[in-house]
Amino acid sequence: MRAGRMLLLLVSMLMVSVPAVADTYPTKPIRWVVPFAPGGSSDASARPIATLLGAELGQPVVVENRPGAGAIVGSDFVAKAPADGYTLLLVPGTHTLGKYLSKNLPYDPVKDFTPIGRMVSVPYVLVTGPKQPFASLPELIAFGSRQDKGFSFGTTDVLGMLTVELLKSLSNTKVVQINYKGAPAIVTDVLGGHLDAGATTPPVVKGFSQDKNGLRMLAVTSARRSPSLPDVPTVAELTGIASFEVATWYGIAGPAGLPAPIAERIERALMKVMKDPELRTRLVNMGVDVIEDNSARAMAATMLSNADQWGALAEKAGIKP
Repeated sequence: MRAGRMLLLLVSMLMVSVPAVADTYPTKPIRWVVPFAPGGSSDASARPIATLLGAELGQPVVVENRPGAGAIVGSDFVAKAPADGYTLLLVPGTHTLGKYLSKNLPYDPVKDFTPIGRMVSVPYVLVTGPKQPFASLPELIAFGSRQDKGFSFGTTDVLGMLTVELLKSLSNTKVVQINYKGAPAIVTDVLGGHLDAGATTPPVVKGFSQDKNGLRMLAVTSARRSPSLPDVPTVAELTGIASFEVATWYGIAGPAGLPAPIAERIERALMKVMKDPELRTRLVNMGVDVIEDNSARAMAATMLSNADQWGALAEKAGIKP
């Protein structure tokens, strides 16, 4: 009887303590880990959202860049962090494809994280430099077909690798795919003539193109033209392959075991922030598309769908770590 009363008392204390934690959360700054280098679309998207999210939660949300191994370094850091709501991860759409980057992935992309909500989707922009003998995607493909080694192409993640595989399917050209830690470095090497072409993102392109440095934008990989780059055609337009569409997305997650009341507190704040008109305009002008359903449920469903669909494409392409 005594043991039973003690167990009931303990359960009662736990039931009271979880809502109490949610009521007071957060009481200190929140670390938001971006697993990519500063300056890319993930970083550019996260910072204005972090500012408003911090204001909504009542504590600063501090962006911390931890790049490396295609987002594995930062993701692993968050997976092993305390599940208290003070360490969060910016999750890229390629999160569930980690096994194609590492033979010994140190975490389970689904089981070791708590989805909170998605924010934006981002297409890729295929770019080249002003000194190259091609100025369009068809000309790039033709150029590669004439070279014994094809052409060099920079990417930052598995989804970029899938873009390369799709480009290969357009002709018999060879593509030498080169991994980069961040999209800005791709543009730098393209402009310097060290790289024939690469896949970057609208926010990065807009930052470089404002300097009028001759960056050539060959195509966007979204189904429709980007509102921020209306003069840049889609790959589908240029190739006639209507089904060609590759775009990543960014969301927020915490470690597995994040208490539901805390996860829901952050989810509600995110959903409110993403409806802010000024933020939406700013994000669209950056070149990213605002996702309308920011719920944790939608994010979880998308992660599972990506794991199946993109995973199947990666298997077919023979992509291995």
